[in-house]
Amino acid sequence: MCDTSGVLRQARCDRENAVYRWTGGFTLIELVVTLLVLGVLLGAGVPWLADTLADWRARSAAERMLQDVQWAQAQAAAHNQKLVLEIGGAACGSSEWSVLRPGGQVTHCMSAADFGQQFRGVRLLPSVTGPVTISVLGQVSPQFSVQFVVPSGQAPSAWVLSLTAGGRSEIIRS
Repeated sequence: MCDTSGVLRQARCDRENAVYRWTGGFTLIELVVTLLVLGVLLGAGVPWLADTLADWRARSAAERMLQDVQWAQAQAAAHNQKLVLEIGGAACGSSEWSVLRPGGQVTHCMSAADFGQQFRGVRLLPSVTGPVTISVLGQVSPQFSVQFVVPSGQAPSAWVLSLTAGGRSEIIRS
């Protein structure tokens, strides 16, 4: 506590109390240090985020193809007719996969352009070339798998969609 009688004593008292006054702002050094820490954290997080997004795109592409195969299995059972799944064919222009009725009528198609737009950077690596028959019981012949790969960061992200002859399916990380 300061004795504030007299002008000189008031000035000295103000100087002593100035140490304890809070101004409500940040110094330039505090601001620079905070920005440096944020920059280091962002620099470490961006590669991880890019790899996570690439992995998500590959998984989403596998799930989309699985949905289309399951739809084709349901259609084959509902209409009591075999369907054909063509991977990498030209049924609807240039396609990644398409579902065909007997006689070659396209019922569903994932064009290469749509696939590239929805799943940028994802490549399909099928285990079979040629048509895959889907029976009225939902069985597939021959059994097959498709690998969905996205090159990214340290190691490429890859998911595999497998369909067994019995019609069972699974998506696993490879």
